[in-house]
Amino acid sequence: MFPEGVHKFGKVCVVFGIVGIIFGIADAVFGKVYVAFGKVYVAFGKVGGIYFDVHPTRKKKHQRRITVWRLCAEVVDKEGTHARIMHIADLAQMEGRRFPARRRTRNLVGGVSPVQTPHFSLGQVVLDARGGQVPWHNQTQDEVYFVLSGTGEMCLGDERQTLSTGQAVLIPSGVFHQMTNIGDGPLTMLYCYGPAGDVAHWRQELDGTLPRAGVDAPALPPGAQPQHTDTAIIEETYDQR
Repeated sequence: MFPEGVHKFGKVCVVFGIVGIIFGIADAVFGKVYVAFGKVYVAFGKVGGIYFDVHPTRKKKHQRRITVWRLCAEVVDKEGTHARIMHIADLAQMEGRRFPARRRTRNLVGGVSPVQTPHFSLGQVVLDARGGQVPWHNQTQDEVYFVLSGTGEMCLGDERQTLSTGQAVLIPSGVFHQMTNIGDGPLTMLYCYGPAGDVAHWRQELDGTLPRAGVDAPALPPGAQPQHTDTAIIEETYDQR
């Protein structure tokens, strides 16, 4: 009924159709395998995040690997039926990190927090009564300290002022600064700096390599509380609740 050429063309179309079905099945199967491997990478990423939080000196060396794990997490979310856009950081579930200068820091945005953005980092800091401190240091990002409760001595460049509940201070990029609790109770504050990224001072504090005021760094303002330089971590002596 049809010319021979039409029959041959039809056979070719059938072959291509079969090949298309095979590729479709393979894509579906390997797609699930791809997502499964992505979930495995995410699991390793979470374990790696905990490891590097415990061993902060190794975090910088493997920063790219951590970034890959986070990207895998995003891919897995996108492969699902609904991309996850709500990530919640719960202070009640965070132990945070204890520092030698008698403070505890909890990451709300950035760091080890589930909430991540390249634009800024945000966290809560609790300074121990009578001397808890964020020691004299600087960084490249602009930053803001906001005092939620308590009274502290804020040093910024060659200036020194007292900050109390409800007050905020802008810390320009590159300017050395220090916050010390001068009250009889804990001082609770928020920090926010941008863009997001690692800052060196907390690791230097843990390693005992923080630049010393008046030696490796500019001197503190006259009359300021001394910079804490001891690397021993002292446990809290008050109720943080």
